[in-house]
Amino acid sequence: MISQPNLTLNQQRDLIFQHNLRFLVMVRFDSGIADRTTHLIASYLIAVLTRRFYVFDDTWPEFFEIMRANLAFRPEIIAPWISHLNNLNKNLPHNHSLYLSNVWQITRAHRCHTDFDYEKLFPERILFLKSHAGNVMQMLTSSSSVYAYFMQNILKMRPDNIFGCLYHMLLIPRLSTFIEASSVESRTDAVLFQKSLETLLSPEFPTIGIQIRIGDLFMKEDSSVGTKDPSLIERFGGFFTCVEDLSASNPETIVFLMSDSLRIRKIALNRWYSGSINHSHIQLLTSTTKVKHITYSKDTYIGFRDGLLDMFLYSLCDQHILTRNSGFGRVPAFASMKNRPLFSLTKKAKPKCALGEGQVNFIQSGRESSGV
Repeated sequence: MISQPNLTLNQQRDLIFQHNLRFLVMVRFDSGIADRTTHLIASYLIAVLTRRFYVFDDTWPEFFEIMRANLAFRPEIIAPWISHLNNLNKNLPHNHSLYLSNVWQITRAHRCHTDFDYEKLFPERILFLKSHAGNVMQMLTSSSSVYAYFMQNILKMRPDNIFGCLYHMLLIPRLSTFIEASSVESRTDAVLFQKSLETLLSPEFPTIGIQIRIGDLFMKEDSSVGTKDPSLIERFGGFFTCVEDLSASNPETIVFLMSDSLRIRKIALNRWYSGSINHSHIQLLTSTTKVKHITYSKDTYIGFRDGLLDMFLYSLCDQHILTRNSGFGRVPAFASMKNRPLFSLTKKAKPKCALGEGQVNFIQSGRESSGV
């Protein structure tokens, strides 16, 4: 309606007032895929609960190249006037009948532990939300959340399914994205991606996803470093023993490992294939190429595509071991909707991993780090 090409900006504004339309504009930080995704989903939920049109950030163009997303979220479709907001309000006092009231909320990690009544706090017509954290779990489970009753009793949402439901409403990779990623011309580990996709879509054995987050500096590490780095083994060996504990009773277990550190992935390959410990029942799927963080990579399209597909593969696993202070494992683990508690570990952890032991529930994990 508003996006009709023959309408002037003033006519678009008239329609907004005529139909009493309100908008929520998601604005991203220059952060990684997980933080952006978490904020995207939390903002969408807020838009639904406050009956606002959801407008997507127009500074993330590769998103629409890779994902099948509702075109109604694109600013040029649902709110072509948004880039002219200052001009529309120019010379108008705030109490003028044609003034498009607007407000910004910028939040960080405290968002996932804080209750907000968005109707009371932000009655303005246009709400710009900027964050790198999520508050979906807080809104659903907090005893003082004004939205909890509606979400639990009317929408029938639970801690183990709410994030996944919202995720799959918004984030569907294009078929062309999978085809492109399976092409050897597109990525050096295309054959491994094909194998991982086929194996995890139709697994013959139990599957475990493991995500080890070390830090952005390790994305530039020297790939020639050996596979017996004592410092890394000391700090992150608990992740490996957790896998071994969970897989001990299985004749064979498929393990998908994603990590920002190529060295960690090489250590895992050495440990489970040619290392001194005999774990021949573990079939490891992991890339041997460096990852491209979308914040630092010169090719943000490739960085986003490959990161998103790694998260997709991880979400297919039956069980998930993840780094507590990272969202890159938490987001796909919640999106998987496997309804199985998570193993959320820190460096130097000495976990005892077993069914019913060493796990955290979705409410706990949903508030850790930047939350969901």
